Amino acid sequence: QLETYYQQIGQIDNMLADSDAGLSPALQELFSAVNNVASSPESQAARQAMLGSAQFLVSRFQSLNQRMSDINSSINGQISSSVTTINSYAQQIASINKNIVLAQAAFNEQTPNDLLDQRDQLISQLNKEIKASVVKQSDGTFNVFIGTGQALVVGEQAITLKAVQSFSDPSKVEVAYGSGTTFARVQQSSFQGGNLGGLIAFRSESLDVQQSALGRVALVLADTFNQQHKLGQD
Repeated sequence: QLETYYQQIGQIDNMLADSDAGLSPALQELFSAVNNVASSPESQAARQAMLGSAQFLVSRFQSLNQRMSDINSSINGQISSSVTTINSYAQQIASINKNIVLAQAAFNEQTPNDLLDQRDQLISQLNKEIKASVVKQSDGTFNVFIGTGQALVVGEQAITLKAVQSFSDPSKVEVAYGSGTTFARVQQSSFQGGNLGGLIAFRSESLDVQQSALGRVALVLADTFNQQHKLGQD
């Protein structure tokens, strides 16, 4: 989870902290241009330079916001891919559960070690995608639970996850529990650990927060600048 989170947040850090393409250089250029106009208000060149710097800053805000939107789209794709991977592991674990029961019945309750090893390997791989806990049953099968206790595998049955469009924000993909054509939405914070947990945590804790903060900076800067500009004289 932390590795995935780190990889994703590095994109935002590199983008905002860039000494050339970040927000700070564009802000500094505007303020420098404003100072030049204040020093030489009669200079048409200084005025044009300030207007150019202002438009450049607007474009920088827009490009940074678009980049964050692109990251969000990438997160959507990665969440969908992770859901597909988790479903595949769950189905394989359920199938092996079934084969373990059949093998024990066919061979006088002898332990099918190869199947047990395969299942352990799948559980290990599943944990890389999402934190999973296992409860061994009396018949040798494993029940697998994820998140805050939601069942993923119960005996020979695998519960399906689905990547669905968010009700609150259509630009985002969320994870839901599905069965056929129906599905149940749950709190996204319940999906913890592994690659999927890292993606969801990064989006809610960092990407959404930073994109919102960028928007607030743009709004407040524009409003403050315009209010001050109205106080001037031609």
